[in-house]
Amino acid sequence: MKYKSIGILMTIATMSSLIGCSVQKVSVEYEDNAIESKEVFNNNLEYAEKELVELEEKKNIEKAKQEELERLKAITKNVETEIKDSLNDNTSEVSSGGLDNKKYGWGLKRGVNGALPDAGPGRSELLSKYHGYYLGNINEKVIYLTFDNGYENGNTHMILDILKKNNVKAAFFVTTPYIDENPDIIKRMFDEGHVVGNHSTTHPSMPSLNSIDAFRKELDGCSNAYKNITNTDMESFFRPPMGEFSVQSLSYTKELGYKSIFWSFAYKDWDVKNQPNPSEAKETIYKNIHNGEIMLLHSVSKTNTEILDEVIKTITSRGYEFKTLRDLP
Repeated sequence: MKYKSIGILMTIATMSSLIGCSVQKVSVEYEDNAIESKEVFNNNLEYAEKELVELEEKKNIEKAKQEELERLKAITKNVETEIKDSLNDNTSEVSSGGLDNKKYGWGLKRGVNGALPDAGPGRSELLSKYHGYYLGNINEKVIYLTFDNGYENGNTHMILDILKKNNVKAAFFVTTPYIDENPDIIKRMFDEGHVVGNHSTTHPSMPSLNSIDAFRKELDGCSNAYKNITNTDMESFFRPPMGEFSVQSLSYTKELGYKSIFWSFAYKDWDVKNQPNPSEAKETIYKNIHNGEIMLLHSVSKTNTEILDEVIKTITSRGYEFKTLRDLP
């Protein structure tokens, strides 16, 4: 009986040991599975977070595109209304016999795949009447490169280096303060064969000037400052500040012997605190290339300075030639 009890106890001990091993094994396997499940969960969570970020970025891009489309639609609608009013409304003539001085802002509906931009009904005829341009020779693959130099932030010498390297002549529209503060840059522009155009003395909205004498003062102040540095008369190209004009201001510009130079391409490059992405900027420029393009860039743009060399080379590789405003038809 004693031995039988011992046997039973040994059997119970063996079974307990086996059960303990099994429990330990199950516990280890459960822990391994739990760790593996956690890793899978974390990976899935990380993937989901990336997808959410990408989705949000796509939504923001689409929203920006839609806002830009709506902005362009609004500009086009305003342009059409303003030009129709200017051309068709007999009351636009001032009773004293002067011309309509209603202010317009320059705007365009961009073309696609090389198509010419649309400046609005009647606008080409209006500019032509007063020696104004927003396009050059549309029968040839030519580009007229122009810069607005509102102030100097260190980019212009680099821009001039790139132009010289690529044997391209451009036009720089400058104000009187810019000339006075940067005589060395003005002298270099002149020496290297670029057009230096008139951008006024105080950068006003030109329709705000109600007499030709006030107009003359703005233009003469700039041209005289230029002549003091170069001993040469400023060339007769004028870009209205902010692209604002009226029938009267166009008439005054012509009367003073200048051509009004607008543009057929520009983009938001002037905000130094919010510069366009270089890749996106190049894409915008390339998809809007067209015959006779008067391209407006701002010299304060860091992005423009970084991409200019590549832009010139790419445009040239597509069969276009850079010409100056002196070559306008």
